[in-house]
Amino acid sequence: PGAAPRTVMPPDAEAPITVRLLEGGAPAAAGPESFSRAGDAIRYTAPQTARFDCRADNIEITPFGAPDPDRIARLLVANALPASLWQRGAFLLHAAVLLPPGRDAAFAICGPSGSGKSMLAAQWVDAGARLVADDVMALGGDGDMTRGGGLG
Repeated sequence: PGAAPRTVMPPDAEAPITVRLLEGGAPAAAGPESFSRAGDAIRYTAPQTARFDCRADNIEITPFGAPDPDRIARLLVANALPASLWQRGAFLLHAAVLLPPGRDAAFAICGPSGSGKSMLAAQWVDAGARLVADDVMALGGDGDMTRGGGLG
């Protein structure tokens, strides 16, 4: 999504992002997963699963056929919600985020899929850390403070 122009952050950036599952019936897409522009939305297409139209305040999901609901949920968290947060002005990291015991600041382990972020995070959790996110971290400004939150 970083290559597409983003929309202006809505007046109430804390407002929820509405997720709506539409009736299926769209023809199943072929080819690799992709992001594209669709009017004011960032469109994420997961072939044989669903099309996600992501805006700053809502996500519409159009399933292809009868896909696995768990797969749709995973793709919503990993790809569609980050696209909507990005349109709100959030800076996103593919990261596992942890809060060490006795600390008030978290840290992120960044890297590509399959690089061991989750495995390392599990070791930190076994040592007493609290898992904040295991897939996507959104960073945003709040005055002179940077705040983060996790997805996944």
